[in-house]
Amino acid sequence: PMDFWSRRWNILVHDALKNGVFKPFRKYYSTTIAVIATFVASGAFHEWLLWAIFQPTPGQLHPVTGDCMTSCYQPVYGTALIFFLWQAFLVAMEIRFGRTKISRRLGKALPQAVKTVLIISVGIPFAHFFTDSYFRCGFFFPQGQAGLPMILRES
Repeated sequence: PMDFWSRRWNILVHDALKNGVFKPFRKYYSTTIAVIATFVASGAFHEWLLWAIFQPTPGQLHPVTGDCMTSCYQPVYGTALIFFLWQAFLVAMEIRFGRTKISRRLGKALPQAVKTVLIISVGIPFAHFFTDSYFRCGFFFPQGQAGLPMILRES
């Protein structure tokens, strides 16, 4: 997971989090604490994005009660944070155990395809915590369906 988050996913955000959260925390705390703080910050940012995206417009609200009159999607808050905490746990485990002799041997012995499947298999169980709000509201799909067909749940 560390390679994915540090080299392959949204390098602009990675640089901002590295310089704005990870490095300042790393000055005073362990690498593991800095990693956890960085993922918590990313999770909090994604929670804020959900809040910002799904705020009802004035036309959707009843003028007196303030209740939704039309379809207002209310996401479940906290799920993006759960997803990022799981990622922090995985990266912390990789930091802790990734340089042990057995990890190095396995890393050299296993084919890349097997390593990829193993990494995905520990990350995917929590993917719905991140994507569920976007799927349920219809905001992201069907436009995004072509890019992420494997994560869609059948109802």
